[in-house]
Amino acid sequence: MSAMALRPQILLTALELASGQVVAHVKQRRTSLNFFRFLKDVVAAFPQRELHMVLDNLNIHKNEAVRHWLKRHPRVHFHYTPTHASWVNMVKCFFSILGKQAL
Repeated sequence: MSAMALRPQILLTALELASGQVVAHVKQRRTSLNFFRFLKDVVAAFPQRELHMVLDNLNIHKNEAVRHWLKRHPRVHFHYTPTHASWVNMVKCFFSILGKQAL
């Protein structure tokens, strides 16, 4: 097995509650660049719609670059969960159920 296969991976996901549509990226590292690539795909998946995204308080979700990005994308709104309240984030609940029932 290669060293690459042993590296932890991160999953960036967006769940549209009404339809169950999921947009996801699997990445090797949690970086602002990977987060912006993910956001680009989320915005493209839901054109012409106002988007309300629930995120945790990770530093790549709240930095200066993100604030500039949000100014350039006025139809996207971020809402942050309280610390230690991941159960408020529906995509985390979705994957918890999936993991318990399918894996």
